[in-house]
Amino acid sequence: MENVNVFHQVYKHRINANGEVSITLCVTLDNKPVVNIPVHKKVKLTDWDEKKRLSKTNKLLNALLEKNRNDLLQELTKAELLGIKLTRQRIMEISKGEEPGKDFILYCRKRIPERYPKESQKETRRSYLGEVSKLHEFQNDISFGDIDTHFLSRYKAWMINIRKNSDNTIWKAFKFMNTMFNDAKEAKLIKENPFEEFNRGVYKQGKRDYLDITDCDKIHKLLQRDIPERLRLVGIYYLFMCYTGFRFQDATKFFNYDIHVIDDERIVFDTQKSDTEVNIKIHKRLRTVLDLIKNHSLSISNKEFNSYTKVLATMSGIDINMTAHTGRHTFGATMAELDVPIERAQKLLGHKDRRSTSIYYHIKNKSLDIEMDKWDTL
Repeated sequence: MENVNVFHQVYKHRINANGEVSITLCVTLDNKPVVNIPVHKKVKLTDWDEKKRLSKTNKLLNALLEKNRNDLLQELTKAELLGIKLTRQRIMEISKGEEPGKDFILYCRKRIPERYPKESQKETRRSYLGEVSKLHEFQNDISFGDIDTHFLSRYKAWMINIRKNSDNTIWKAFKFMNTMFNDAKEAKLIKENPFEEFNRGVYKQGKRDYLDITDCDKIHKLLQRDIPERLRLVGIYYLFMCYTGFRFQDATKFFNYDIHVIDDERIVFDTQKSDTEVNIKIHKRLRTVLDLIKNHSLSISNKEFNSYTKVLATMSGIDINMTAHTGRHTFGATMAELDVPIERAQKLLGHKDRRSTSIYYHIKNKSLDIEMDKWDTL
């Protein structure tokens, strides 16, 4: 702790009628005063030893002053041993008796796996740890006390100008930070959340990519050709997602034919992300891929799966950015095309919030398209 010094001092110019001055505990950082902590004790100015920074005669007072100084030095040393850089803000927090380990980045790295422990939440953990790395790139050491509306404004400007992040990417970064602050506040580690006074904007919903049923037919035809077996298997599972709305992890890792197919008529499955049950009757299109999935498992990462779907799109003549998630979008958009009531589509998709389902109905609304087709009759 070469750059930190702790000592007692008095304000000589603030002498009272009895010739007394107040004693404070001063902390300096790089020889610059950081905080002055009142000890609520007074001493005669003539009794103060400026060199020793103690009373010349009051041994009891000196013992108290030494204890206060040693206690603070011990907490500052503890903070350094925890790997916490002693900035002005952190020294202030420690001097107030607050927990010295309230490093925001360290807290996030510990909290993320605690909050998202499931295997199905692996991508969430990866994404949020990426947000932590981005914060660390912006500023090496960040305590909860460092983060205020001014900090958030600077971070936003950095994401725009340096990282070239989109509005939605910035919104997601602040969403993550707000979640961490709310958790820390609920655990009573902090008292305030700066996002209560900071406008982090709204998520801007863009156009979702999805396949038409005719596109699905193109993939079916491709699977009948002489193509690599792993590519064929990815195509089968992709169509499975299109016909069930299953997410990648649900379709490839957690779905089990023997467990989740009931009486060979329907699929009853608890989705991993939202932990809601979906109950899907097996229709003809679904049956064509379900029989193949029954005896062919697929062990593959999301990234590798998406690389194969791009090959499928090119070979099938489908001009969209096909990914695992566009399969789920296809299921949602098809239900809108079929005029399935939105509350029923919500259950089939396993959405907890109806607003998530309504997105598909904004993308493709058959009844509204029919009304607009009337313009062609003019």
